[in-house]
Formats: sequence, C-alpha cells, structure tokens
Amino acid sequence: PYGSSELRQADLLVRFHVLAIASGQIEKVFWWTLRDQGVRQYDQADMVGLARFDFSPKYAFAAYGWMTRLLEGKRWVRNDAFGPEVFAVVFNDPGKKQDLLVAWTTRSVAYLRVNTPESGLTLYDIYGTRRFVEYDPIRTAAFSVPLGESPIYLVGAEGLRASVRPDPGW
Repeated sequence: PYGSSELRQADLLVRFHVLAIASGQIEKVFWWTLRDQGVRQYDQADMVGLARFDFSPKYAFAAYGWMTRLLEGKRWVRNDAFGPEVFAVVFNDPGKKQDLLVAWTTRSVAYLRVNTPESGLTLYDIYGTRRFVEYDPIRTAAFSVPLGESPIYLVGAEGLRASVRPDPGW
C-alpha cells in the first residue's frame, strides 16, 4: 500500500524486463510514465516514473539505461533457472561470440555455480559497476556467484552455463 523505495524500483524494473523477454510471451513493454506524477513519497500513483517530478533521474533510470546497453543486439537463448526462487536467464551476442547471464534470487541469498571461460568472466551490478574474475583452472573454473534480490549480469565467452545452489551447505 505504500509503494516501494527507489532502489527497489530499479531492481524490479530489470527483473520485470528480463522475465518478460525470457517468457517468450511478451513482445513489447511500455513504461507507464517517464516521470513521477507528484511528490507524495508513498503514493503508488505518484512515484512510478523513471525520473522524479522535477525530471531528475531515479536509480531505475540508470538501471534501465545499463540494462538496455547490455541487452542491445543480444537474443534470448535459454533459462538456466526460472524460479520460483532463483532466476538465471542467458542471452547471446553471436557477433561478439559472447553470452550474457542475468541472475537474481527472491530469497535473501542463493548461489549459482558458473563455468568460467578461459578469457575470464565479467560481473556487473544493475548500475554498471564492474568486477572481473580471471580464469584459474583450480580456483575459478567453476565459480560460485552469490545472488541477492538485485540482479547481476555475468558476461563471458559463448557457452556460459549456470547451475543453482540455493543452499550450498557451507
């Protein structure tokens, strides 16, 4: 009844768009409004834009921009996990011979085990903060990636595969 925070809106925006594409059932998505309609913090109808009432960008605006740049030119390939608690959606860029995996969990924490290509694995948060994981045949060949409610992007050479480890038992 009180809406959601701007940070939560950014997470949900990315999750919704990725799920829409991965479902294969939705052709187009139109955001309701570019900017908020008012300034009442917890009014659901006032606070749904990608920008605030004064057109200053919200976190969702940045997350939307980064998501569209990463997904541009890529095609959906498969879902390595599609709920109810862990989601891992794989896209491919045939021109660059790269896979992009978008993943998150609805739990407080879960893990994915991802094969690391010899060229390494690049991880991004929803705003574009980058982390690079070098390939090491012992330490990172099968890399455990912690997931939270905020989606992450994993970029690597074609052939990225993820297996779910909701409770790895550590």
